[in-house]
Amino acid sequence: MSWNKCKYFLTMKDEASSYCRVFFMRTKDEVSNILKQFFIDAERETGRKAISLRSDNGTEYINENVKEVLKSIGIIHELSPLNVKQCNSMAERENRTLCDTARSLLFNTDLSRTDRHLLWTEAVGTAAYLRNRVPNRGIMSTTPYNEWYGKKPDVSHLRVFGAKAFVHIPNSFRRKMDPKAKKTVFVGYDRLTD
Repeated sequence: MSWNKCKYFLTMKDEASSYCRVFFMRTKDEVSNILKQFFIDAERETGRKAISLRSDNGTEYINENVKEVLKSIGIIHELSPLNVKQCNSMAERENRTLCDTARSLLFNTDLSRTDRHLLWTEAVGTAAYLRNRVPNRGIMSTTPYNEWYGKKPDVSHLRVFGAKAFVHIPNSFRRKMDPKAKKTVFVGYDRLTD
């Protein structure tokens, strides 16, 4: 379980652009609301309406709430055959890559083992954030971010995960001779300002 009490993550990957967004959940009951918000945001951000959702046969996808949400926004639900992961290979591969990258990010920090386990959501989120900003095999000449938003990503703010960082302490929270900053560790990017 993470610091924010999440146990699961849901990966949404656009087949055309390779753009990926990750959502963290405390329970799998949150899937229907996440799907609805994702498809609304996707249409607003790209100007294009999604046609379908491809998923495995997990109970988080096969229920009345998800069925209702997808129907209400006109999304066709394509289910992969039972126990045939190859039919959902894009999602399976993306999850594997995100987890491998997150594991590497966490391993290369000076964080304790306990802290690394608590920060897995930050590492997975950072992995997705970074993958959207670098070219990949599917679209070598550009990035998923560029394909999704129609503009090049700003990468000037990128930092090393786990690096030493300092947070400014406002004047109202300190005395004259108190430190002006607190030493911390950089653990990712604000996912709300993608």
